[in-house]
Amino acid sequence: MANERTFLAWIRTALGIIAAALALETLSGQHFLESTRRLLVCVLLVFAVLITAAAGFRWFRIEIAMRTNQSLPLPGIVILTAIFVVGCALAIAVLTLQ
Repeated sequence: MANERTFLAWIRTALGIIAAALALETLSGQHFLESTRRLLVCVLLVFAVLITAAAGFRWFRIEIAMRTNQSLPLPGIVILTAIFVVGCALAIAVLTLQ
């Protein structure tokens, strides 16, 4: 059950990123140029798709490891997500100050 809960947590994270993209598109108004805003929204949506795919792949790998009594794989998606979130926060901060 823990593997399924972790999978659902990643899906919930992807949904949160989709909500952030929607909020950025809807509420940013005049804060960004239209091309910049669209680029940020597209990057967020692509990352949400990648997280969803990675969550499914990770769930499958862990399921196989548990059934064959092997050690569990390391969660590389966590590092990728942290780097992406920090990068987005910095990009938005820089773009907001301009």
